Amino acid sequence: MVIECCSQERSYSTFYGLVGERFCEPNCVRDETFEKAFETYYDTIHRYETNRLRNIARLFGHLLANDAISWAVFQVIKMNEDDTTSSSQIFVKIVMHKVTESMGLPTLKERFSEPEIKGLCTGMLPLDDPKKH
Repeated sequence: MVIECCSQERSYSTFYGLVGERFCEPNCVRDETFEKAFETYYDTIHRYETNRLRNIARLFGHLLANDAISWAVFQVIKMNEDDTTSSSQIFVKIVMHKVTESMGLPTLKERFSEPEIKGLCTGMLPLDDPKKH
């Protein structure tokens, strides 16, 4: 419900990110719900109009930047010719822009240098032939 309400706003409101963070606190089991929602929204993002796509992406970017949800959600992203649509590319771009904006580029670079995170992002950041993944 938080994601749907956020998506219907005219512009992104940090309020929804903060509410989402509250639901993802350590004593709460709803972070798994947001992680499953990331996969669902990523798979169906081509169905949303641009403004809704932007708000959803910024919400997930906020949650990732504040470690409210696991970076393991990046495992669902496969950047290749077969699995990527223009909508999913825009979604990833906006998520990463929000993460960069929130964390700062040096911190984000450190995060992507961590072996665990690097392994989770192999589909998102392919280093070989883009047709394979």
